[in-house]
Amino acid sequence: MLAPEREPSFFEPHQPGDALTYREEFPDFDFDVPSVVTGAWDFEDTSWRQDVCPSFVCDVFRLWIDFTDPQKRERPSGPAVRSSSWSART
Repeated sequence: MLAPEREPSFFEPHQPGDALTYREEFPDFDFDVPSVVTGAWDFEDTSWRQDVCPSFVCDVFRLWIDFTDPQKRERPSGPAVRSSSWSART
């Protein structure tokens, strides 16, 4: 018998292939992420509701796009776009 489908809990990250988008994870997000990020490049939407803002990953590069309204950001004086990278291990 197959287990019934269920929504992940608030504290449970989605698994690869769940295809949750930044719009589903952040329904009150106040910015339309450009299609150059969401479709044209090889960025994968890795947004998760427990993060402070949507994020997108391409290889070893993560792009964080924060709310346009500074009062909705974790740090109101922080930038609207941040990036991080890491070394790939072989």
